[in-house]
Order: sequence, then structure tokens, then C-alpha cells
Amino acid sequence: MHLKILNHLFGKISISILPLLFGPFLFSQPDHFHFDRLTIEDGLPNPSALNITQDHIGFIWINTFMGVARYDGYQIKTYIPFAVEEESIKNREVQTLFVDSEGIIWLGAVKPDVKLWKYEPKLDEFVPCLYHPERDTQIIHSGICSIQEDHLGRLAVATYGQGIFIIDKSDLSNLSILPYQILDHDPNDSSSLPINDLEPGMTRDPSGNIWIPSIKGISKFNANNHSFTTFQFSSDTSSYANWCLNLKADKEGNIWVPTIFKGLYKFDQSTETFTHFEHDNQASNTIRSNNTFNILFDASEKGWIVLNSAIDIFSPEENRFSPVLFRDDQRRLIDFSHPINTVFRDYSNNIWIGSWQKGIYKYNPDSKPFQVFNPVKPYLGNNSESDITTLTNGEEGTVWIGTAQSGLFKWDRNLNEVQSISNYSQTPQNTPYIHSLFCDNKGNIWVGHKNGLAKYNPNSKQFHHISGIPNNGYPKVFLEDHQNRIWINCFDKTFGYVDKNGTNDFIPLNLDSPEAKLLTSTLCMEVNSEGIWAGTNQQGLIRIDHNTLDINGYIYDYGVHDIHFDREGKCWLSTHSNGLQLFDLESEDITPLKDSLSSHLNYTRTILEDDNGFLWIMTPKGIEVFDPTNEFILHAYSKENWLNPSNNWIGEATGQKSSSGEFLFNFPSGILLFHPDSLKIDSFPPKIAFTGLKIANQEIHPGPESPLQTHIAYTNKMELSYNQNDLRIEFAALHFKDSKQNQYRYAFTNGNKTIWHDLGTRNYIHFNGLRPGNYTLWVKAANCDGVWNEQAISLVIVIHPPWWFSLWAIITYGLIFAGIIYGFYRFQLNRKVSRIEATKLRELNDLRTRLYTNITHEFRTPLTIILGMVEELRLRVTESGKQGLEMITRNGQQLLKLVNRMLDLSKLDSGFLQLSPIQADVIR
Repeated sequence: MHLKILNHLFGKISISILPLLFGPFLFSQPDHFHFDRLTIEDGLPNPSALNITQDHIGFIWINTFMGVARYDGYQIKTYIPFAVEEESIKNREVQTLFVDSEGIIWLGAVKPDVKLWKYEPKLDEFVPCLYHPERDTQIIHSGICSIQEDHLGRLAVATYGQGIFIIDKSDLSNLSILPYQILDHDPNDSSSLPINDLEPGMTRDPSGNIWIPSIKGISKFNANNHSFTTFQFSSDTSSYANWCLNLKADKEGNIWVPTIFKGLYKFDQSTETFTHFEHDNQASNTIRSNNTFNILFDASEKGWIVLNSAIDIFSPEENRFSPVLFRDDQRRLIDFSHPINTVFRDYSNNIWIGSWQKGIYKYNPDSKPFQVFNPVKPYLGNNSESDITTLTNGEEGTVWIGTAQSGLFKWDRNLNEVQSISNYSQTPQNTPYIHSLFCDNKGNIWVGHKNGLAKYNPNSKQFHHISGIPNNGYPKVFLEDHQNRIWINCFDKTFGYVDKNGTNDFIPLNLDSPEAKLLTSTLCMEVNSEGIWAGTNQQGLIRIDHNTLDINGYIYDYGVHDIHFDREGKCWLSTHSNGLQLFDLESEDITPLKDSLSSHLNYTRTILEDDNGFLWIMTPKGIEVFDPTNEFILHAYSKENWLNPSNNWIGEATGQKSSSGEFLFNFPSGILLFHPDSLKIDSFPPKIAFTGLKIANQEIHPGPESPLQTHIAYTNKMELSYNQNDLRIEFAALHFKDSKQNQYRYAFTNGNKTIWHDLGTRNYIHFNGLRPGNYTLWVKAANCDGVWNEQAISLVIVIHPPWWFSLWAIITYGLIFAGIIYGFYRFQLNRKVSRIEATKLRELNDLRTRLYTNITHEFRTPLTIILGMVEELRLRVTESGKQGLEMITRNGQQLLKLVNRMLDLSKLDSGFLQLSPIQADVIR
């Protein structure tokens, strides 16, 4: 069983490889393909990619021998599914991935006891299905080769020995006891499976039927009655005559059948007939090998057929096959040199090719590649310092190339021939540095080199050396004006022209005026109806009158590296330190551009205009495409599309536009060549997903105690504590044409107005010190061609306050505060009551004192008079009357004592009572 699987993967190499080795030379002119690569250097866990799929969010999932990889365009995360540690997926495991209609990701394995796995977002890992560690024999004990879903929503799992499992996935609460049925071979039932040992690559047709490959042919599964109808494409009775795998249904319902030995078949369901495509040595448009292993249909319905270590493309309209070839480092067209395991098409029509030991190849059909050439490299030998310094277009299809130490070359692109041109220097024993090249209107090539200037006639193959050029002057040829003057500047501050209508000698300009002296630092020149314009290093812009050669200077604070007049007559300047600037010819000053352009165009060099009026501007990051009418960036192409990281991009750059509209940019190690119209816009807006969360620079994974209960891509809301307010949230536009150039915008709201902020190509946002509250993060993305997905994704972020700021704490604080207020109120009330009572008591006491005083005064005087009258009467009355007077005197004295006591009390209350000490025997 396992031997056959290994033969699928390893034995392909030895099967009929001769047509593949010589195919590129035997067949018609092939298309040229450009592939991006994804390898172990990018994070793949293993260089062999066995199976590739894409989930409903947009992530790319890749099976390898060392686990399952998930790719978001920036990072690769590897999953090693396990049930118990000893049952971890072993090295060199063969697996299959499948995404069902509900977006659930299923994994089928071969070697471990756990054969079927389901991705669980809550755990961000794969969990086992139909497995229990205490079972002696697991339910699925044969390796899984393919997974599909029938039209009833059930999972169909094909195995290497147990037939097919039909699994009901309506209830996934207990994965170990999923309801299932086994459909296997019954020798007494012709409607059963023809064999239990099945092959990889089931497919589902537009009608919902599942088609199963095997060594017995192809079998159609009827999900309603669990019956199978088997069709054989070969009448040969040998064991492997009908061996096929990796079936594919096209949109018309035809079933395409790659076979191991007999080429490719197309099965027409309506007629139940096969159409055979096989290799023919006598024809140039047939398939290159009869050993076919897989097939994929691209967006144009062309079939990509895997032929072991190669791929052919089948065009149904032309009924012809052509090889998929690409260029190696020497620009040679080559084939794949290693077996191809799988092919896959994502939602934006990228083609992913999983190879054996060489990682993944990715092809985007919507754009032609940037082409980089170094046709002179074979002529440079070991001269590592001989960089390409300049170039110019000659006659149609011819490019003239100047180098630092290896001389002048003519590159005939039509014939792909390179010719070394000598004798451009008057000292032919050396090959001096070529500083500039220029092709005049007669096809002559002007060569400015270290020791002088030469004009080369390609027809006569003769050089004419221009006199008057200083030695070691490094003359730079800029342009030819309408009077056939060739304008030249030298490093030794000599500036002038060569009149082709005259002596062909160099005529220096009179540089006595201050403006004229600025021409000695000329970097670029351009011409329009108003005159000849020159850009100088750090000293502005100069205009020379066509006829009088009068010189005027402008914007002296700018260094101008390139000048371009667009089709509307606008003057665009590539400046030294201020990037792209617009020079207003009327006001003779700089017109400010939008601030949003500064991050893209703050450092610019060569400017070229395409046939649509757009400006292609060379920057340190690559090339920016600029709309000069509406003044905004259309596209940004990263230099990573054509440049190795170790190579320099901006050197002594020269930009040229050919008569056919192609652009050529030279840089030290090569020539970038492309036609602007070939760079098609990818119209697919990207899917977007959150991909990562870091709190205080620590990566957060889902879990019971984690802020994430599921992977952040499946999370709509997360709740954080007050001290988890340092957040880095990562996201990705899952569009893989050029992931690093995808663009992003975000909005962060707290119940206020939504304001969008541009992030450029940065795919993360960092928040530090967020206050407790409810926030919503919104993210939009655009693909590398600037097509935006206006359907933003969102993440609600709830930051809880600390316990001392919680609702219950605030209520408690309120109650305590209310208690304090109430206590203070009661205290103040009691004080007020006490004051009122004291006042009343004082008033009462004062009243009592006044009463006592009044009473004593009112009583004492009459009593004194009465007692005095009693003493007088006692002298006049009889003895019997004296007894009554004695009683009056005694009671009067008693009453007087009481009055005096009341008077003493009033004195005591008023504080006027004086102490009257007496001497007495206290003992007695």
C-alpha cells in the first residue's frame, strides 16, 4: 500500500522523461511564464509541498512532509496535528486537505492512528475525528487519500483500503463518534465500488456527483442510493491499464482523467465516451508525455496538466498543448527540473504549483513579468566592477549599452545577439568608463566616455572623435534640439554643443554670466517650444533661448535631476531632495503638490511617460505610476519584482522609451524592460483577515484564559483588562499577486465619527495606553494594483477598568460618599439644633434671672417695709397682739431669706456673686 504511494511521489522521475528533456526544442514556440517562489527560506516547514487549498477567509493551506502550513502573504504558521504525543504526524507524512461548503478545514493522513482531523478555530489547532485512544483498531485505519463533500452535505472520505466513508457532519459536538457509513467493494454487486484501494483526487461535477479515481478507472457516486457506476478508458486488461488519479470536472461537466501511462482523457457524461490525448513524436502540439498526474483549469478554462517534472497547458479552442517554461538566471527558457505534486487555483486566479523539494511556484496570469536582461554579462568575464552605466535605443529592436570598464555593446533584441564595439576611444589600448550614450535623429550613436566624445555611424561602423572635449572630461550627451545641435556637459565645468550641420566640433558656451555658470553642474536637459531647459545640481533650473542662447535661471534652491514635459505641457521636475515637483511656466515657480504624495515621491530620478499620459517615475523603492492630470499615484511597483536584494537599483540610471512604447531602465547589474500596457490591473479586491495579536509584545494564542477565545481571524470581539492596553494587531490582505505591495486603511472609533487613516503597505497597527472603554477597529485593504475592498473587517475591543473603577466599586464609592454627606448633614443639623437649644436655654436663663431679679426687688422692698412696720406696732400693741406680730416677723424674715437666696442665684448666674468666707468649726 505505502509502496504505491511512494511510487506516486518518487517513481514519477523515471517514467518517460525523454519527451520532457527535449520538449522545449521539439515543440512550437512556448509561452514565457514568470513564477514567484515560496520556499523554506520563507518559512515553509519542508521543501516538498504535497497539497494546497484555500479556506473561505482566504488563507492558503499547504501540506508538507513536516506538517501543515498556513500562509497569509507575510508569514507562515506550521501546524503539527496530534492526539497524543506518540501519535504526532510523523515526518514524511502524506496528507490531503479539504475545505467544505461551511468553511470547515479537514485533514486526511496516512501513517498515524488518527487518520481524519478537523481544524478547530477555538484552539487554533487540528483535533482528531472518529478516534479514541482506547480502541484497539480505529474506525478509519487505512490511510486517507482524498476528501470531498456530496450534494447532501456529507463528507466523503476515500481511503487506501477501506473504500469510502460517508460521514454525517450535521452534529460536530462529539468528533469521536460521528455517524458514518462504509461503502466498499462487493464482488457480488456491480453497483458497488470497483476496488477498496482508491487513489488521490476525487472531484465533484456541477451536478453534485462525486467522481472517484482508482486503478480500475473512474467511478461516479450516486449519493442518493449509495451506488457507483464505473467507466474504463482503456480496453487493455492489464493491471494498470486504467490507473488514474486526480480527476477534475470542468464547468461543462466533463471529467478530465490524468492517467499514469496513457496520457490524458476527457470523459463526456452525456455520451459516456472518452476523448484521448496522447504524445505523438511526429506532432508539435501534442502533450509531451503520456505520464500525467494532475490537471487544473485556470480562469480562461485552459488546462494545466502535470507531467511529472513539467507542466503542459491545453487550449481547448485550439486543441493544442504548449509547455510551461520560464527563464533561469542566464535568461534561458527551461522546464521544471523536479516532480510536481499539486496544482491549485485561488479565488483571484493565481496558480500555485507544489513541487518536490523545491517549494512552491506561484503564477499570476493577469500581469506579464518585468523582464531583466544582462546581455553583456558573458562579455564581462571576471570584471566584477564593470557595471552597466548607461543605455540608449538605436534603430528598432537595437539597444546600445555602455559599461564602466568593458566598453560599448550593441544588443540586437530581434536576433538576441550582442556585439562588442571597440575604438570608441582614441586610446584603444584601454576601455574607458562610458558616461553617456545618445542616438541622434540619423541613427548615429554618441559615446561620452572618460577621455572624450565619439560619434559612431552604425552603417559605416566608423567613429568620429569630437575635438574640443577636455581630457578626463566625462562628457554627458543630453539631447538634440530642432537645429540639430547636440548639447553636452563635462565634469570640468565645460558646457556647450556640437553643430551637426557645421564642423562637428565641440563649441563651448560663454559662461560669463552668473546664470550661465550654473550650467557647469548640469544633470539633465529637455527641450520645448520655449527653449532648452537644463537641470543643475543644487542650483535650480536653467532655460536657454533657442536662437540667442540667452540664459535665465529659476528656483535656485532646488537640484534638478530630470525634466519632463507631459502631453499637457506641464513641466515635471525630479529634484535632488524634494522629490517630484511641478514647475509652473507662467509663474516661474514651484506649484505645491498634495501632501499625501510626499511619502511616495520624496526621492525621484528618471521620469518616463507612457502612451496613456501617465508618468513612470524611478524611486529608491521601485517605480511609481503617477497620474499628472489628477495628481495621484495609480500604482507602485516594488523593485523586489525584478531585483535581487543584493543588487543596487538606483545608480547612474538611464530611462528610455522605445518607439514601440516599451520602457528600459538600466541599473548596475542589468536592464529592466517592460511595456506599460502589459502590466494588467488585477481587478480582484482582496479578502481581509486579522492574523495576529500581541499584548505588551507577547504573542497571544486562543485559550480558556486568553483574551482570544478563538483565532483572531474568527474573532469579532475581545475583552481585555485595564493593564492589557498595549496592543499590536496584525492583518493581511489575502491577495497573493504581490502581497508585500497590498495597501491598508484603518479607522479606530469610540462612538465618535469614523475617520480613515492610510497605512500604506504596513499590515499592523499599534495602540499604546488605551483607556478603558469600548472601541471598534475597522480595516480595509487594496491589492497591489490599488483595487480596494470597501467591505471592511471589524474587531470590537472592550477594555475593562480596574476593579477600583468597576461599576460595583463606583456604586460602593457613591454609597460611601453619600454616607459621608449624610453624616456631615446630620452633624451640622445636630449642631444647629444644639445651638438653637442653647440659645433657648440662655434666653430662658436670662428670663429666669430677670424674673429672679425683678421678684427679689419687688418682694424685698415690701417685706422690709412690712418688717419695719411690725417693729413699730410691737411697741404699741398689747401682749396678746405681740404674739401675732411675732408670727408676722418670723414669716417675713423667712420670706426675706428666700428672696435673698433668689437674689444670690441671679448674681451667681450673672457672675457677680462674691465669696464671703466665714470662720467656723466644721467639725461641730
